[in-house]
Amino acid sequence: MGESLSNYARARVDAWLSEHGASPIVRWFDPQGPAVPVRERMSDASLNTLQAVLASMDLDGHRLDEVQLRSCMDGLTCTVQLLLGPPGTGKTNTAAAAVLARLAARPRRKLFLLSANTHTAVNELIERIRDTSPRFLQAAALAGLEHRPHKVLRLVSGDTLPNEGEVGTWNDAQVREEMERGDVVLCGTVGELLKMADRFQRSSPMRADGLMIDEASMMVFPDFLALATLLAGDGEIMLVGDHKQLSPITSHDWEEESREQVIALAPHQSCYEAVRGLSERTPPGAIGRSALTVTYRLTPELTHLISGVYAEEGVELRSRKRQELKSGGISSLADLWHEKGVYLVVHDESCSRKSNLFEAQLIYDIMAARGVEEHEVPPATVSVITPHRAQRGLLRSMLEKDFKYHLKLIDTVERLQGGECETIMVSGTQSDSGAITGSADFILDLNRTNVIFSRARERLIVVCSRSLLDSMPADIDDYASSYLWKHLRSVCDTAVMKVPGYEHEVEIRVPGRFWNHLDRSGSERIVRSPDGPR
Repeated sequence: MGESLSNYARARVDAWLSEHGASPIVRWFDPQGPAVPVRERMSDASLNTLQAVLASMDLDGHRLDEVQLRSCMDGLTCTVQLLLGPPGTGKTNTAAAAVLARLAARPRRKLFLLSANTHTAVNELIERIRDTSPRFLQAAALAGLEHRPHKVLRLVSGDTLPNEGEVGTWNDAQVREEMERGDVVLCGTVGELLKMADRFQRSSPMRADGLMIDEASMMVFPDFLALATLLAGDGEIMLVGDHKQLSPITSHDWEEESREQVIALAPHQSCYEAVRGLSERTPPGAIGRSALTVTYRLTPELTHLISGVYAEEGVELRSRKRQELKSGGISSLADLWHEKGVYLVVHDESCSRKSNLFEAQLIYDIMAARGVEEHEVPPATVSVITPHRAQRGLLRSMLEKDFKYHLKLIDTVERLQGGECETIMVSGTQSDSGAITGSADFILDLNRTNVIFSRARERLIVVCSRSLLDSMPADIDDYASSYLWKHLRSVCDTAVMKVPGYEHEVEIRVPGRFWNHLDRSGSERIVRSPDGPR
């Protein structure tokens, strides 16, 4: 069903649910009648002590912000927690602190499970927990909080020799030994955790005290249910994700699905969305929802561009970075590199469908106009993103030879999720109105666009056709999904230059509210590399 897991791993999930589908934990998330229990509340004294520990914990010269701290504490007062982490809000730091707080909150020996859809996400969370752990223990000691020792173990498959801090998926004996010594945080992908659970079954079933899923908006519901069966009856769950980013990749035609049972179970939905849909049908304390609201990655200008996506969720996203009003003007393509911000480069070419030579040449010229030597700037500071594989191939053939040092990535949006870059350049590609209309649900998709726009740390340069910006999808869902493209057009409200020398008109637009004394004259000069492809 999903492309994120191999067929072998998918079969493992299906087989596990066939055998353990009657688990009481599965009934918690019954779409027809969710039955998530409400746990006994911790004492106020214990909560206050844990809050003091988290608030005083030093994280490389900074502490959890007020919203991150509150989110950690919220999770201690519900059975299942949904944590919304918009781009750059420190969800991994918060998740690591939350795991350590939950371990400290339980009085007896604990087994916590951590999982995600990708090895990269699992490894990043493990690294953050290991880095945060000594800082948490130090703060706990100063606060007089007793805390059992804990071990973070990374599961590895049978053909890999385990290193320090790793355990083979076949070695349940080692996990049991570590549990005798203290708390264990067992980390792995869905398939790896189910392999270990299968080994546990041979003597006594795995009964974990907690389950955390990172990137829960990328994990399909059945995978989550399989992992949930590994919980004890008094277990707790934390789902960390952002349902406004990319959803799980599935190959089934869900729009045409009519079987009631399949529709009810929503196997194509992410576990984040599925559980979110159940949250309003459970009592207080069963499923709690928290959101991080301060972004440390995005500038105020970039935050302004995407904040409306999260405002629909009641989240007021704001930037921690300082915004300085820019002055001057844009008189050449080189000026796009002088200031941080959002730049819309719109053109009138109108015949392209899955590749666009005009856009590729324009992006080449923008790269060439940067005019810096390799020793003057760090490497890999620019990523170029396009929706179409054909355009990706064209861009690679034109850019990689001359700009290899500067380029981090030239790819489609799927490869970008979870990453970030100083400068993101976007090639909208399609300009043929018929092609745009026929693929509006793909090219204008809100979540895909949000991923692209929110990966830039300093500068977003969007190169696209006027026909793409002006498109009006007939389908009401497609129209709503095109919000970010429409918002980009309205945010970039100030035309600053018409770039000469091109077959089709090229105009540069910027958000006027972030510029002071903006020169709108637009010079008729443009610096272009003499060796650039034409």
